Amino acid sequence: MLALVLVAVLAGCSSGEARTVPTTVPPVTAKDGRFSVYQAIGTDGDVAGIELAIADINRAGGVHGHRARMVGDADRADLVIGGKADNAPDAEPVAADDDFADRLRQVEPTVTDVERAAIVYAEVRKAAADAKADEL
Repeated sequence: MLALVLVAVLAGCSSGEARTVPTTVPPVTAKDGRFSVYQAIGTDGDVAGIELAIADINRAGGVHGHRARMVGDADRADLVIGGKADNAPDAEPVAADDDFADRLRQVEPTVTDVERAAIVYAEVRKAAADAKADEL
């Protein structure tokens, strides 16, 4: 009998609806203290160069204390690589030597355009360094 009363009391306490707390993440926007890169139409070297640069930037602590990231919208990016909207800084490309190619292929094993990747890598690293300097 006590068990039956306990079940009835517990059933009355439950509304039957699962309660969830909505979570929202603010969108990444340009110049919001984070560093984001957008890749417009380009080569496989563009993507691989960006990914390697972002990995290196994040290993070094990110930008403004935040992890660098790729975004899917040029209007939300601090740096756009490739296409007509290219606002990439003029940066000296890193040497597209065997060591760089090996590191690049750890990120993207099928990359073929190592020369372009070296240019894009340098552009992303320079833009991140410039963003860090702007915070001082």
